[in-house]
Amino acid sequence: MRSLSSPGMSWYPEKTANLVHLMPSSSSTPRLPYYIGVTGVQSPGEVSALSQLASKYQISAEHHHTIMLGALASSATISNTPPTNTARPGRHVPSLEILRDTLLAARAHKVLGMIHMELHKSWPGTAGDGAAVIALLQALAADGLTPPVQLNGVLLPTEINEIYRETRAALVLQLRPELEALGKAGLLSYIEQIAPAISMILLDPSAGTGQSIDLAPALSLHAAIQKRFPNQFTFGFAGGLGGQTERERHHTTATVRELRSKLGSDDFSVDVESKVRIPTNTAGDDSLDLNLCEAYFGAVMEGFSAIV
Repeated sequence: MRSLSSPGMSWYPEKTANLVHLMPSSSSTPRLPYYIGVTGVQSPGEVSALSQLASKYQISAEHHHTIMLGALASSATISNTPPTNTARPGRHVPSLEILRDTLLAARAHKVLGMIHMELHKSWPGTAGDGAAVIALLQALAADGLTPPVQLNGVLLPTEINEIYRETRAALVLQLRPELEALGKAGLLSYIEQIAPAISMILLDPSAGTGQSIDLAPALSLHAAIQKRFPNQFTFGFAGGLGGQTERERHHTTATVRELRSKLGSDDFSVDVESKVRIPTNTAGDDSLDLNLCEAYFGAVMEGFSAIV
């Protein structure tokens, strides 16, 4: 099952060097390949290891779903100071230099490297968040890097539009609880103001906490956005996916299978953060676990391979 809604249309054309490409839409914003994501990657070594693991499950640029490796950053990354706007600073990339090397490694391994930018979380948004994203992208531009950026926060519409106008980076809007609290009408009004700047929408009520996504409201919200903005965005889903236990693996497979059935297509992305990490010796801290990542890849691909 690939796309039942647009037979004969190529939804996965040839990619550019940084794996960002145009896809059919009513918008001219860059589009991302459909991906299976791991967020919280912190080094080039993790990029290499995860790329090899993903390829075992046919997750790569040569297949319908590539791998996305998300590096957590904040406005403090550019100055190599402690992360801001986050309750989980230990998951962030330690420095601007390591962020640059991690994104360069992603490019070398032909995987989708993405910045997940932690920003202010309170409605209606904070002036200056857009400038922080622009400054970070400008710092990376010397190496030819214009990575996609997932906006982990609540931004003023003018700030989002400024980021796209100044950088032309592919922007992912994280539909986190603070935005979903606006209700459908309020959220659609918000998206209306930023639609020309957004490439993808991630429905993520968990926002990195590991809370399982409730598919009924997520799919209802997806349908409302699609109706108002037909084929303008691609979509991803996150929340509680993983493979730590047999129950989690079953949940992950069942979630992907239900999404395929309800959407009538494989044309969506998924992402994981908390459920592929294990505690460290530092209180409240954790680290990426490759065995859990492999279990997650297997559970997701079981969902995509099943007949529905």
